Amino acid sequence: MTPGEIITASIAGVALIVACLARLDSKKSADAAQKSADAAQRSNDLLARQLELAMEERKLKLQKERSESYPFFNWRSGSCAPAAGQCDWDFQNLGAIVTDLKIQSETKGISASISPTNALLANGQGKIIFGFKKMISQNLALPVVFTISCLTKLGEQWTKRFQMVGARFPERIDET
Repeated sequence: MTPGEIITASIAGVALIVACLARLDSKKSADAAQKSADAAQRSNDLLARQLELAMEERKLKLQKERSESYPFFNWRSGSCAPAAGQCDWDFQNLGAIVTDLKIQSETKGISASISPTNALLANGQGKIIFGFKKMISQNLALPVVFTISCLTKLGEQWTKRFQMVGARFPERIDET
């Protein structure tokens, strides 16, 4: 072998070694890039789950706040005076403060009023009064259906239907 061929073979050998080292380095870089991509994906998955949990927690908190903003009427005592054409019931609000109270009788020939109307505090007391004609008073077994509505402390409209049969306490009519 001539000195030129030796130098050419040596350069080729060095180039081969450099190529092998470059390939090895490239594989290590690719492996590191894959590990980094996997770690980024796990991080994104974790962040997505945390966001999901935070949104669910917020939803539950809002549901709780909403349910705690409703009134709860505990009917206490009442009386009916058919000769006077009137029945009244006292109640206590065991729920949250409400405002703008209204009552509407759905039973023909029976009027209804509620007090207070502006605001009813938590544990506050109130009264509903039904007025009717004497001819209806003879048949007080008929159900008196009425609706109470108000604004909750969250500013939402709350409306529930009740019924009263005879001189029994009013009962909530569950909507399906």
